[in-house]
Formats: sequence, C-alpha cells, structure tokens
Amino acid sequence: MLDTLFKIIQHQSTQSSRGLLIPLEDIEKLILQIITSISNITKNDYQFSKRCEEYFGYVEPLQIKLNDQDDCGYYVPIQQSIKRLLSKPDVITYLVNNLNDNITQTKNDPDLMLIYRDGTVAKDNPSLKLHPNSFLIQLYSDGIGVTNPIGPKKDEHKLTVYYFVLEDLPDVVRSMLQSIGLVGICPTKYVSLQTNRIKYFEPIVKDLNYLQTTGFTVQTFDGQLHFAFSLLAADNLASHEIGDFQRNFNSGQFCHLCHISYQFRLTLLTDISFLPRIVTTHNTYVQQATNSFNRRTIASVVGESALSNSIGFHSIKSLPNDIMHDFAEGQN
Repeated sequence: MLDTLFKIIQHQSTQSSRGLLIPLEDIEKLILQIITSISNITKNDYQFSKRCEEYFGYVEPLQIKLNDQDDCGYYVPIQQSIKRLLSKPDVITYLVNNLNDNITQTKNDPDLMLIYRDGTVAKDNPSLKLHPNSFLIQLYSDGIGVTNPIGPKKDEHKLTVYYFVLEDLPDVVRSMLQSIGLVGICPTKYVSLQTNRIKYFEPIVKDLNYLQTTGFTVQTFDGQLHFAFSLLAADNLASHEIGDFQRNFNSGQFCHLCHISYQFRLTLLTDISFLPRIVTTHNTYVQQATNSFNRRTIASVVGESALSNSIGFHSIKSLPNDIMHDFAEGQN
C-alpha cells in the first residue's frame, strides 16, 4: 500500500510544472522508515505483543499448568484489565454517578431492588461491610465450541470461557462489548476435573482477594478504589460445576439453592414447600464429602468449590439461578 502511495506521488510530481513543496527524496525516506518500523514491530511475537501493550492496552494472558500432563488453561490478569478499563476517560464518572443514582432511588423506595447490593445477600458481603461504595465485580461463565478445519482432527473442541463486568456501570454501558472483559479460557474437559479446576482458579482467587482487600489507584480518580465480588452468572450445569454440586439433574436433590428432590419436581409450590440451603448445613455437607474423598455426594454436594477461598463467595449465595434456561426447558 505504501509503495503504491509513493508511485502516485511520484507520478503527480512529473505532471506538475510547479513541483512539490516537499522533495521526493524526503517522502521516500519517510515511507521507508514507516515500512521498516512496521516490519520491526511484527517480525516476532514478542515485539508485536510489547507494542500492543504499549499502544492498545493489551494484557498478555498467563498460562496456568494444571497437571503433570502439561494440560493448561489461560488467565488474563483481572487486576490489570480493570485498571486499564478504569483508566479510560469517563468510565469512573459513569460508575460513580450510576452508583449514587441507584443508592438515591433505593433510599426513596426501600422495596426497589436494582442490583446485587440492594439484596439481602449483599448485607453479609465482607467487602461491602468494610467499604459500602465498593465497585461490584461480577463474573460470568459460558461454554463455546471451536473447530480447526486444518489437519486430521476436525472435531469440535469445547472451551469454557470466563468474563467479568463492573456491575455499577449504567445498563446501556454495561451491555456494550467493550465493557465486558475476558478473565480466562480453558478446555472444558480439563476444568471439569476438580483438581484441575482448583489449580486453574488459584490466581483468579488471589487477584480477586487483592482487589477486595487492597484495591488500587488510577490517574483518572483522586483516591483509592475499592472492589467487592458479587456473583458468578452461569447456566445450571456450569453453576453446579463451580459450586461443586452433582452435575446431573435427573435424580436426587438437583437444585443448588434448595433441597427439592427430583421426584417432586412437578409438584406445584402451592402444594408443597422445600427447605432452602443454608450456609451452616452446606459447610457440613462439604466437610462430609471431603472426608469421603469426594467418592459420594451429600445432599448433592460433591466437595468444596474452587472459589471457596474468594472473599464474598459462597456456593449457595453467589451462584444465582439460570431463570432463562429453567423457563425455556419447562422447569418448575
């Protein structure tokens, strides 16, 4: 493209009787310099990544080795991603203004619930107790399938992807693609194993806890920024995997929020009631399942969640129901 541009300039100069104000030799040197710079940037992956970090805010993912078989997943440091997001113009303003607007609305109408901080679970969140105006970090999990059409292995490869969003952004901004950050990606068959899952989430939990206990500062805001983990949104299967509940829904106590049994799933709630799961009994079930080396489930509990050490997370409080799939699949 640059070679073509130079030829056009050269052609125009031969047609003009007045000549150019800038000597052709200088233009040629400039274009050659641009070509050389582009070539140097892209000649290897390292230089290319460094330039992307410098000019485009690229955050390089970390490889997380899961076992001795070299199975691995990738994690994009959430602390750096959030810091780069908040360094953009007006993002802090959007967060603060929307946070204050929501607080004002809920004070005027105590029955109104707009976001997580307006619910009862938020009242027990240790980060919000310490700093009530902390920005809320919400995680989201989804599964995707990719296919490599080249080579003998053309099968679909299933991947589990994790994202984050700052819940205090206004709705119109929060739903935009550039407001959703990638946290990590891992082959589903790897992260479905409990030992691999615990290993994979270790750096994520560490960074989430750092954000909640220490926070950070940015140039766009005068003061320390504080954060609180709110919840992890996912479909029912992924929620059961994260919470370490049984991953089948055709037997036993298949709900991770209450003790409903499969045989009563079609019974109207006007005719029967189910005990909700509570923290103390769930912790007891986890301990019993762990003592059995995860060989049997206790009230559908398989073991301890990979996020159990994350501040503000609990398997029965931080994994909301997947209402869309429940409704679409005819669940009661």
